[in-house]
Amino acid sequence: MLDAVINHTGPVTAEDSVYPNDWVRTSPKCTYQSYETYINCTLVENLPDVKTESNENVALPAFLANKWKKEGRYDKEVASLDAFFKKTGYPRAPKYYIMKWLADYITEFGIDGYRVDTAKHTKEDVWADFKKSAIRLSPNTRKKSKKSIGWQSVFYGWRSLWL
Repeated sequence: MLDAVINHTGPVTAEDSVYPNDWVRTSPKCTYQSYETYINCTLVENLPDVKTESNENVALPAFLANKWKKEGRYDKEVASLDAFFKKTGYPRAPKYYIMKWLADYITEFGIDGYRVDTAKHTKEDVWADFKKSAIRLSPNTRKKSKKSIGWQSVFYGWRSLWL
């Protein structure tokens, strides 16, 4: 089981750059005075917040595309993203890229569940769409993972959290 974090990409460090402005916001800091100040804000200093409210198409960050090219997997990763967006019909918004990457862990590593992390810092549709993305991969796709325990029912994390 893993944490599902859709509202941030982690702290900015010398090795991990901030994502582009169309992906994240770096201010204001959350004040928790209203619904909007729980969601459209950064949780803490130096933790850029993914614009999960956005449905605008965004490009892959240049630093990520360059990393994949250097590793020789750019074409494979882009083809996988293209297939995901074609199959789901989702716009290429930041939240959907992250949902796709988290859902890939189900197949790649045999993840049987996700714990929803920082749920109050996103709108409800984010978790409903993530559930759909994860369920698309279970149970048959998940069985392809060498590390899967061969669970035959629907994706455990969603059954326990939503059903």
